[in-house]
Amino acid sequence: MQATMILLGAGVETTSHAIANTFYSLFYDDKSLYGELRNDLEFVPKVVEEMLRYRFGLSRRTRTVKQDNNLLVVKLKKGDVVIAWMSAANMDEDMFDDPFSIDIYRSNNKKAFNIQIVKDCT
Repeated sequence: MQATMILLGAGVETTSHAIANTFYSLFYDDKSLYGELRNDLEFVPKVVEEMLRYRFGLSRRTRTVKQDNNLLVVKLKKGDVVIAWMSAANMDEDMFDDPFSIDIYRSNNKKAFNIQIVKDCT
């Protein structure tokens, strides 16, 4: 029962934040988008993908290092805590042109969350 409540709560919270962030972006960040979306509902999938990239709800994850290793030339020891700022990945200028603006016409907005994990760079 407890696991069910956790899953329900997590789903409700992330979904409600995504919807709220989308409306905020449509009415504040770029007001012209709402008109485009209202006039042509074919843009809905593009808006959803771009909002997932632009207003990513989960900002960070912490992980504990399980064994000593060398990740991207950084020496990590067992027990160290690593923080991954997941929202930063969607603002990578090498991946997205002008990442700090909304662009529903972005050709690669489905590449959001495409983060490579490097196990060992020794």
